[in-house]
Order: sequence, then C-alpha cells, then structure tokens
Amino acid sequence: MPLSDISNRRILIIDDLESNHDAFRRILAPAKMDTEDLDQLEQSLFATEEKVKSNGSLPTIFTLDHAYQGEEGLELVRQALQQGRSYGLAFVDMRMPPGWDGLRTIQEIWKIDPGLQIVVCTAYSDHVWEDICAELGNTDQLLLLSKPFAQEMVQSLACALTAKRSLMDRLLSQLQAAKETNETLAHEVSCRQQAEELLRHMATHDTLTGLSNRANLMDQLNQSFNRCLDGEFNAVSVLFLDIDNFKLVNDSLGHRAGDQLLVSFAGRLQDAISSFGRDSHSDLECSVHRLGGDEFVILIVGNHSTADARDIAELVKKISQTPISIESRNINIGVSIGIATSSQQIRRAGELLRNADTAMYCAKAQGKNGYSFFDDTMHQHAVEQLELESQLHTAIKDQQFRVYYQPIVELASRRLVGFEALVRWQSPEGLVLPGRFIKIAEETGEIIPLGRFVLNQACEDLARWRKQEPLLADCSVSVNVSKIQLHSKDFVSDVLATIERHGLEPKDIKIEVTESTFMESLDICRRYLIELAEAGLKIHMDDFGTGYSSLSCLHQFPISVVKIDRSFVATMDSDQDYASIVQAIVILAHNLDSQVTAEGIETQEQFDMLHQLGCDFGQGYHIARPGPAERAFEFAKALIAGSVADADSHLASCI
Repeated sequence: MPLSDISNRRILIIDDLESNHDAFRRILAPAKMDTEDLDQLEQSLFATEEKVKSNGSLPTIFTLDHAYQGEEGLELVRQALQQGRSYGLAFVDMRMPPGWDGLRTIQEIWKIDPGLQIVVCTAYSDHVWEDICAELGNTDQLLLLSKPFAQEMVQSLACALTAKRSLMDRLLSQLQAAKETNETLAHEVSCRQQAEELLRHMATHDTLTGLSNRANLMDQLNQSFNRCLDGEFNAVSVLFLDIDNFKLVNDSLGHRAGDQLLVSFAGRLQDAISSFGRDSHSDLECSVHRLGGDEFVILIVGNHSTADARDIAELVKKISQTPISIESRNINIGVSIGIATSSQQIRRAGELLRNADTAMYCAKAQGKNGYSFFDDTMHQHAVEQLELESQLHTAIKDQQFRVYYQPIVELASRRLVGFEALVRWQSPEGLVLPGRFIKIAEETGEIIPLGRFVLNQACEDLARWRKQEPLLADCSVSVNVSKIQLHSKDFVSDVLATIERHGLEPKDIKIEVTESTFMESLDICRRYLIELAEAGLKIHMDDFGTGYSSLSCLHQFPISVVKIDRSFVATMDSDQDYASIVQAIVILAHNLDSQVTAEGIETQEQFDMLHQLGCDFGQGYHIARPGPAERAFEFAKALIAGSVADADSHLASCI
C-alpha cells in the first residue's frame, strides 16, 4: 500500500524518557522537530553512522502523540476511540518506572482497542519474546523491537503496521457494512414476510369480526367437497345463518352499534363451535365464517349425520337467546338457519352453499329464529325462482309490463282525488300479479329499471289525461317505491327529472313507501324523503300497521298520508278491536297533521264505518278495481260527471 493511501497515520509513543520521544519525532515526523544536538542520540539509539538530515528521510506522513506512563497512554487511547480517531500503531517501552510496565500497559490497551498494532521496545534480557507471548498470547498485532534498533526498522515497522491497521479497519468497516446490509435485508425480508402474511390474512379474514371470510370459506368448501368425493369422509354440511331484524338495530341505534352486535355475536359463535368440536365431536372439523352483513356460515367436515348439524343449529339458537349488551342496552336477537348436507345429487360445492341459503330463507319465512333443512321441494322452488328471474329480465327488456290504476276517492264526498299506479306483468303466458315478481325484482336489482318505467308511465298518463280533461287538474298519481330504489344514489334526481320532463309539478306525484321499508332503511328514508318533500312531493306511508314501527316514529318523517293496511279494514266490521285500532290510527295521524287512506274497501259497510271513524280517503274493489290507463280515464270522467255506477262498470272486468 502506498504511504499516501494509509488513512490512519496516527502513532502513539509510550515511553518514560523524553529523549526517546525526541528520537521518534526525528525519525517519523522530521519536519516537525529541531534536529540540532540529536546526532549523538541517534548514533547510540539507532546504531547508524549516518546523521539524519534536517529535512528527514521520509515525507511527513505520521502524526505522533506522546505518553510517558502506561496509564497516560491508556487514557490517550480511550480519548482517541471516543473521538473516532483511533491510533494505527503504538510503540511501547517495556520499562517505565514508577508506573505500569509495558506488558501491563499493552494488556489494558487491548481491553479497549483490541485492534491496535503494538511494537514492544526493550533492551532488557529478562523480557524475551517467549515471556512476552506467554503474557500476551501469540498474536500478529505484536512485534518486538530490541534496542538499539535501526532507523530503517522503525520506519518500516511504522509504515507496515499502520498500513495493516488501516487495512484491518477498512476490512472491519466493510464487514460491519456488510453485516448491517445483511441485517437490513433480513429486516426487510422479515417485514415483507410479515406484510405478506398480513395481506394473506386480510384477504382471507373479515376485518370486523376476525372470522374467515367468503373467499376463505369457498376455498375450504371446495377442498372439503373434493375430499368428501374422494371418500375421505361421508359428508360436508353447511349452516347458513342470518340475524333476524339486524337492519332494525342498524337503523335505530346506528351502524356502530350494529358492528358491536356483529362482533359480539361472532365471538359467541366462535366459542360455541370450538367447544362443540373440542368437547364431544373432536373428529369433526367445524369452522365459522362471515359472508358479509349479518350473514354467517358454519362449515362441518367429517363423518357426521344430519343429527349433528341439528345439534349445532340448536346450539346456535341457544346462544342467541341471551341478550347482547350494546351501549347499555340489552339487544334480543334471533337467528334464522338454513342447513344443507352434501349428497350424490350435488356436483359442485357452490350448490351446497346456495341450498343452505335457500333453506335459510325458508326458515325465515316460517317465523324466524329457527332452522330448516334443504329438501328437493326447496330445490324445485329455487329452480322456478331462477327461471322467473330470467323471464323477468327479458320482460323488462321486451316491455312486457303495464301500469294499472286504482282510483282513490274522498270518503265524505266520493270525489276522485287520485290514482295508485300498480304494475302488472303481461307475459306471453298471461297476466302475472306483483306478488310473484316484486320480491325477485328487488333481490336482483331489476326493481330499479322497473320502478323508473312505472314512474315515467304514470307521469305520461297523468299529463295526457289532464290535456284531455281539464277537470282532472287536481288529480294526482301515487307511485310505490321500494327500499332498493331508495338506496339508489340518483333516486331523488331521477324522480324530479321525470316529473319535469312530462310538464308536471312535484305535488302531482305521491311517493308511497311501505312501513317496513321506512323502518329497515331509517336513515336513508329520512334523508331522501325529506329531499322529496322539500321539493314539493307528498309522502305516503303504505301498509301501516303490518310492520314493527312505533307510532311515535311518524313525526320523524314528512308523511302527509298514512295508508291503513287492508287487513285491518277486512276485519273491523266483525271485530271491534280492529275498529278501535283504525280509529286510534286516524286520531294519531290527524294529530300529526297527516291524513288517512284506507286500503281494501270491499263493502258499503266498510266504506260507511271508515267514514264515521274519520278516515279521509279510501280505495278498494267496492270503489273500483285496478285497470289500464284508458279505462281508468273513462272511470275518472264518469265520476266527474257524477255517475259512480257508470264509472265502476268501466273497470268491473279489469283485475
């Protein structure tokens, strides 16, 4: 290594004689010392006949520090290390009375700087190399220089050993850098592995409850189904769970409370299923999954029977009977459960999940908080539903739907005040009533285009009627709206744009929303219906009395008309209790500045009783049956002319 490349040129001289320090200065740093009067010392110390010239024989490449005792030398080494400027070499005299000798000094120095190169300077026979090695150990960091020594030897040792220290420091630095790089890479690899593990967990687990999610369920279900087909065990069962009336909790207490309920229920479910498998069915693989919303799935894998699935369903019912405490409230919940078990007829794992879902809806239809096993009749029903879904999509595309109208009259005067628009499906096989297709339309989302069609047709017909008969200027049309339509972000703007497009005013269209829709979509209903009311539309609550709303909630909405469900009207003339309920509804609605319409009036007695109870409006077969636009218009003209009998005859044949 060239001298100019040596990065550490600091040398420490530890000797008790000043004259020896001066000699080292002369040899190793000649430009920094006065050489006068050193000739004799040089002659005796370095055994040379030549005098060192005043400019020195080496370029100024070394920096010398001096200590006169071993303790002082140790302190200089310590300070140099603290400053990050360690020495490359130390010349240490063996005898330095009254303090430490050279051996002790070297031992102490190497404790704090084990890489320091050291040359022992000695002229005493009692410290031979074997003795020194016995004390300090065999090491390539220690050389012995006996006095008197030659100048070239000192220079050579200084150059070689400082270069060695520089190389060692550089190597150690590179090794440290490599170590740090490896540690950094190892840390990055560990972080990446943790991140990948977290991503895998997030991809396969529900973030709210921590349960396995739909993707993980389908993966496990497919694997288990294939294992079952290979004969590893006899069955795979799926329990499809849906929390009853969960929407009510969300809408009444807020989504935060709903989330807390889901987390609490998920914890109960996980604990119960784990205990079931651990305590009595250790041979079964039972896992809990959350599909989303309030839907959960329990997967049972292994040799088992339908009785085992029933036991788990009973266990789920049991844990759901204990109220869940949410925000200082005890919430009672129920769970509807559908159960499906693999069979030879099932060829794909997805069918098993779909069958359990179908069975769950059957359990819910039977009164909720129960369970139902999938059977072939449900399968046939499911097939029919799928076929109906396909036909429904085609019907909307082919414009097979028609809008019928049922008149609404003021009971006191029998004056026509409007119509309710009712959709009918005119399929190639015949007329299909709403009871068969509305729910499917809601489940598939087809209710959105269907609802737009009904609103547009109603506005178009009303605008045409008014042009043909000016006396219908105050007549309005009521249009039913489902919760799916209310969830549509463009619902309000679509309604207002449709009304404006046909030259009508907002007051000409009434929006009817069922009581159950109000309660299932409380926040959304309130926001959108307030927007519509502020724009000038009237809001009607349909089927009042059939849901689970509190009468006191009426004031939360801009409701102008409450429609009493036909079930109350049908029995009130034979059951005084129902008549009292109708009267209570009328009084309450009037106190809240709302009017009342009675649905399903089929007899004159019902008509008269409702009038006596203070009901404002009515509709039903006794007044007029629903009919197409042309016949509804003829009825309206006849009623305006004063002949109710003639008006009713126009619609008598239209069902």
